[in-house]
Amino acid sequence: MRLATIVVLLSVCLVAANAQDDAAKKELAKFQGTWALTDVEKDGRQAGAEQFADYKLIVEGNKRILKKGDQVVGESTFKLDPTKSPKVMFITMTVGALKDKTLPAIYEFDGDSQRVCVALNGISPPMDFTTEAGNGHILQVFTKGASCVAGPAGGAGAGPRGDGMTRRGRGEAGHAMRTGGGTR
Repeated sequence: MRLATIVVLLSVCLVAANAQDDAAKKELAKFQGTWALTDVEKDGRQAGAEQFADYKLIVEGNKRILKKGDQVVGESTFKLDPTKSPKVMFITMTVGALKDKTLPAIYEFDGDSQRVCVALNGISPPMDFTTEAGNGHILQVFTKGASCVAGPAGGAGAGPRGDGMTRRGRGEAGHAMRTGGGTR
């Protein structure tokens, strides 16, 4: 009887794990391709468009490559947990000053845009997509199929939030804001 209970519990755990894996695979597919960094915000302040002009994010599988023009400025891998609300990702830097550091983040998609809010402190994912002075969060907005743009595109109603404003986010969690280019 005890063995049967253990087998049933293990079966339930495996089914739940498979469902989570399937959800993660579906989410992973959304990230694939080349994305322009179109907006960046840190400490409640939007970065000047010139700080992230010409940045693009290339996602292949679970690998992220951030480039400024043709120069690689950051590389990372990531894992997703789309069962959380907001959805969570863990970005592990593989190249750069933060090499081997894992940064928790949250993400969401809105059409051809993705917003990623990264906690640079590496402790826990942000609770929402806001940045405030001193909270160590960087909000990045990437747009698929867009050329790298200098600031919010269009007038009223433009931008991922639909209110004429875009939220600026950091290329690979912040390097562009600190140095005027690159990844952290």
